[in-house]
Amino acid sequence: MPAQWVTIIRIGGVAARHVADRFDGWAAARTTDNPKEWNPDQWPPAVHQEVADLVQRLDEQATRPPILFYCRYVDLWSSGFVFDSLYVPQPLQVCGPRFEVFCHRLGPAAASLRLAVANQLRREHFAVESGWFLQRMHEALEAWDQVSPDGVILIVREVCGGLVEDREVESSLQELPDWV
Repeated sequence: MPAQWVTIIRIGGVAARHVADRFDGWAAARTTDNPKEWNPDQWPPAVHQEVADLVQRLDEQATRPPILFYCRYVDLWSSGFVFDSLYVPQPLQVCGPRFEVFCHRLGPAAASLRLAVANQLRREHFAVESGWFLQRMHEALEAWDQVSPDGVILIVREVCGGLVEDREVESSLQELPDWV
């Protein structure tokens, strides 16, 4: 379970269709169709670079439409299972050496995704970090939905370190870091 950045982005309009089409192309470039096996070696280096470039451009343009929702946060605990839980309907996915990116198409598929998020939020027991993710997904699904019901939601998972244990967090609260 790594420390990771999680970015959730909703894109609308023509740009969303373009991004979805790019994911279709990247999915077609995958060298296996095994749904249980995912690793960066299954895509050519050119796809890795294209995905990294897209993520960078989205970060740079996060405050400009047609980006309708953008949230980036640190998750010090969750594994990929959190993101796998929303495979209804199946998102397009690309794994690279730096990022794992999921692309959920909205429109008619949004109802199934909304239901999956709502059902998981109603569960009594889930990790706090799962709740953060599900709540952000709910917000992304609602963002500008009346104006742009179609579109895509991208989930970008970027591992940036190893697991941070509770005792490490608790200890860090008692010290003044050099960088403050």
